[in-house]
Amino acid sequence: MRVLVTGAAGFIGSHTAEHLLRRGDEVVGDAHFGDWGYQMGLLIGAVCDGRLAFLRTLSTWPRFGRGWGRRVEEVRKAALAMAAEPAALTISIPVTKCSTCGKALAA
Repeated sequence: MRVLVTGAAGFIGSHTAEHLLRRGDEVVGDAHFGDWGYQMGLLIGAVCDGRLAFLRTLSTWPRFGRGWGRRVEEVRKAALAMAAEPAALTISIPVTKCSTCGKALAA
């Protein structure tokens, strides 16, 4: 059976996905379900803003700051583009099945 597990990267979702895989199901985990994209945008913004704030405190900011600032903005733009892509992760773990009944064997 093909199963969609939302939050497959989290604690509960990853354990659920592992159980389903061992049972012999195909698991598809969607990383962009609900407001995940919105939350990622906030996280990306906070990390990039924090990095810029830190770089501005360095004594070398007057000399290298323009280049560093451009690089942080490039990273922000690329990260936001990646977060906006609808990406589905397909997880597969080889499952050994019983030759008699066809059920998945415990690892």
